[in-house]
Amino acid sequence: MHDIRYNDVNDEIIVPNPFSNAILVFKGGANGQEAPIRIIQGAKTLLDGPDRLDIDTVHREIFVPDGGRVLVYPLDGNGDVAPLRVIEGPDTQIAGQSLAVDPLNNLIAVTGRDRSIVIFNRTANGNVKPLRVIKGDATQIDRINQMAIYPQGKLLVVAMRPVPILRQRNLQAEIPVKIIMNPFQESQRDRLAGRPSRFPLQQLTLKKMTTPGQPATGTALRGLGWDIESPFSSNRGELFPVGSFGHTGFTGTSIWIDPDRDRYFVLLTNRVCGGGTIDQMREVRRDFHDAVS
Repeated sequence: MHDIRYNDVNDEIIVPNPFSNAILVFKGGANGQEAPIRIIQGAKTLLDGPDRLDIDTVHREIFVPDGGRVLVYPLDGNGDVAPLRVIEGPDTQIAGQSLAVDPLNNLIAVTGRDRSIVIFNRTANGNVKPLRVIKGDATQIDRINQMAIYPQGKLLVVAMRPVPILRQRNLQAEIPVKIIMNPFQESQRDRLAGRPSRFPLQQLTLKKMTTPGQPATGTALRGLGWDIESPFSSNRGELFPVGSFGHTGFTGTSIWIDPDRDRYFVLLTNRVCGGGTIDQMREVRRDFHDAVS
């Protein structure tokens, strides 16, 4: 789940659940283990791992980007309901999982193929061509995370990844109106250019990260946020040298750094979706690190 919307007309919270292929609707004042008041779920919905959505409280619809298509449901939909409309097909140029709705100007913006944003009429249906396509080097579009439309100014705000960058662009334009960059990324650019940085990483901090700082009675060696030598370190395999450090994640991800050779290795996995066990994931990590080191 990477999205959430608040329906201020009905005081409801709407979230997608990709693991159960469902759209969940909660009361605005929900608290604790409170069940949803409505669930859109079932074979007729065509939902396949919904991760993001947007809502239109004016025309009372829910828009769900679903890979290469957009599914549209009634805002008060419940149960195994079929979409009101499905934008899908090769002519649509849709790809990815980000979407924004403009109920004032009756438009929707969706991530498209080849680093693009495709604009449709809000009521589009089927294998339709976009009204417009924002694309090209001048747009600076790359790996869109989320989008939002501000109808009054006809602005589309785009959040990029892996570092948060907000780009405001006119819905008619091919170049950004304004770029708002993450302060940490700005500091990195300053440091690379030899300019003073507002957020420098001090050498003392680096030393704490890579120096054992466990309690006197502890046997597992850990630095500030990093694993140096502990039972979890077996994930690094047999070939990483003394002085290397790293960290692991619940879904099987890991990063291990070898400062002596100026190398780092990142493993991105998701054993949760694949059904693997922790022991199996440890074997995969060890084999991976042995192979690359």
